[in-house]
Amino acid sequence: MKTIPFTIPGIAIALRNVFDPETGFNIVDMGLLYGLEIENNAVIITLTYSSPACPLGEVIQQDIRTQINEFFGVTNIQLRIIFDPQWKPEMMSNAAKDAM
Repeated sequence: MKTIPFTIPGIAIALRNVFDPETGFNIVDMGLLYGLEIENNAVIITLTYSSPACPLGEVIQQDIRTQINEFFGVTNIQLRIIFDPQWKPEMMSNAAKDAM
């Protein structure tokens, strides 16, 4: 049996190093992260952007892939970008709200 070298809490920690370039906050504290799954040695991340027309969405996606790969050596990363529910500032962590 092959041991999966990553865990959902570990993935969430790694994703704290991915920042929304427009706000300067990480995607976890921004509330952009909607779900994490591990399935067949793949990391499946469900997220949104603060705006459906986010001009830097590709940058965020690449940063996610880079962080997961650097932390865990995982290359099978599937990103599901959704806009329902739509992101709202209320979804931010208290720390991010306080910093704003």
